Amino acid sequence: MFNECKNYQRMDCRSILGATLILGAVFATGCEPQVYCTQEFRQFEVTVVGAQPTRVYTVDLTTGDTLFNQHNGGYPASTYGVGSDFMMQTQGVNTTRTYSFVVEHAGGAPCVVPFVFQSDECHISKVSGPDTVQCP
Repeated sequence: MFNECKNYQRMDCRSILGATLILGAVFATGCEPQVYCTQEFRQFEVTVVGAQPTRVYTVDLTTGDTLFNQHNGGYPASTYGVGSDFMMQTQGVNTTRTYSFVVEHAGGAPCVVPFVFQSDECHISKVSGPDTVQCP
């Protein structure tokens, strides 16, 4: 009878040890790799050719949000920000969104240009959109 109990205890310990090893392997392989972001700040600009704009802004077509003051009137003159890493706050991670860059002139119809930006875990990247906008 003593041998039966001893074998029972040994099986119980083996079962616990086996279950612990299996769970450890599951948790070890279930971890996602670390993402290391650079400290750069990405900003995308466009040069507006034509009459001096009265106002420029970017509209997120998914949410309808209007983004102002993204480096307006920078250097060189008539260069304006279209998008930057600041958009990660609203765009989110690993997404692609379409934006409209709007240039308003006094007494004229607005000039609207489409841009597409995608994000990864760290930064925004321009998928499409011109570097120069010609407005009447």
